[in-house]
Amino acid sequence: MKGPLLSLLSFIFLLAFFYFAYQGTLMLLLNSETPLMPVISNSMKHWSEDWRIPYEQAGENTRRFPLQGGFERGDMIVVKGVGLPSELRVGDVVVYQRHQGDMPVVHRIYRILENGILITKGDANISPDPPISFSMVRGRAVAVIPNLGWFSFSVWRHG
Repeated sequence: MKGPLLSLLSFIFLLAFFYFAYQGTLMLLLNSETPLMPVISNSMKHWSEDWRIPYEQAGENTRRFPLQGGFERGDMIVVKGVGLPSELRVGDVVVYQRHQGDMPVVHRIYRILENGILITKGDANISPDPPISFSMVRGRAVAVIPNLGWFSFSVWRHG
């Protein structure tokens, strides 16, 4: 009995070691506290091409925006840290958190105001979000991995 238990504990320790080494490496490479983040809502899901309308009415060329295909609940996004407000553009998808302990929000920058104030909007949402300050931004989404977030979402939400 001692042998199988020791083997199981060794295996769990090895998995934990590789997980944290992988996360730590990603944190350093991407300069992000949360380099991988599960998507927890469908606010960025593209049901149609209508998400482009408010941006195009404001004179933006949505064809240059990153993450053209949107993403949905259960996907995993890769998050890169952002050091300065000048690194962000209308159309970038950012992760922000209004208050410590709040769920992070992943929405597209709708407008950039003075002094690092941003207005964001979920592509599937009708209205923009209330303004946020640059200090609330945790990073910019640079890639989407479809469906990989389901496991992490489950652990993250309940763990």
